[in-house]
Amino acid sequence: MLGEVEPAFLKFERNYMEYLLLRELQPHVGQMDGSRASLIEINNRIQSQTAKKELLERRMVLTQIDYERNKDFIWTLTVGIGQCTAGWKPTNT
Repeated sequence: MLGEVEPAFLKFERNYMEYLLLRELQPHVGQMDGSRASLIEINNRIQSQTAKKELLERRMVLTQIDYERNKDFIWTLTVGIGQCTAGWKPTNT
């Protein structure tokens, strides 16, 4: 009779230990899921910020090109106007 109860008791004891471990680890599993979700969100933010940085860098390059182009154009106009008015004298009326 004792031989018949022993395997069933061992099975019960093993299952009970597994249950206790799972119950003890359950809060940690939820915490890990939350941490995993936070990491995914942080990675998405990093990718978004990296894309934004690249876009702003391109925009800055284009702005610098426009600035240089406008500076050269204004310089050309200024020099051209100076040359055109070099021989000009105001008239007294």
